[in-house]
Amino acid sequence: MSTEPGQAPAITRIEARAGEEADLAATLRRPIAEDVTVAVAETIEDVRRRGDEALVAHARRFGAPEFDADQLRTSPEAVAAATAAIEPRLRAAIEAAADQVRRVAEALTPRAAELVLDHGQRVDVRAIPVASAGCYVPAGRAPYPSSLVMSAIPAAVAGVERIVVASPPGPDGGVDPTILAAAGILGIDEVYA
Repeated sequence: MSTEPGQAPAITRIEARAGEEADLAATLRRPIAEDVTVAVAETIEDVRRRGDEALVAHARRFGAPEFDADQLRTSPEAVAAATAAIEPRLRAAIEAAADQVRRVAEALTPRAAELVLDHGQRVDVRAIPVASAGCYVPAGRAPYPSSLVMSAIPAAVAGVERIVVASPPGPDGGVDPTILAAAGILGIDEVYA
């Protein structure tokens, strides 16, 4: 399934008639993961080799024809504007979800402990957060602010200092406004398309 940068992968159409269920099942069971793995590896290598130029080409390839390099980082002002413009009921739903996820994350956060073992050995157990976390938020056919809530809140509760959001650009090249608003509600202003 090797494709050139900027070229869409081939699409296979599979049809089955009544009574051909076994053939269809066998076709669907065939290993496609290898093709996907190869395509993903090629995309990653292309981005390593060409950097932002490759990111722009792949964004255009996957449905953002107007995307260009100056749209890679969404401005904090755009995040703030989307947050201010979000429908109140949707904002309330995101805030309620964030509160619930935060409460669960707090309950699951490991607590520091000091243990004194046999022969006077002492063990300190501590949870130390990573310095930064990247949150991928799908937004193909519809935005998924829940993915952001479920990844960013546990990171924040754990004490991660830098939380970054990455979400695919839409046809206009920008990150979906609902994703931007969710980021703003959660206090995140570093968002990349």
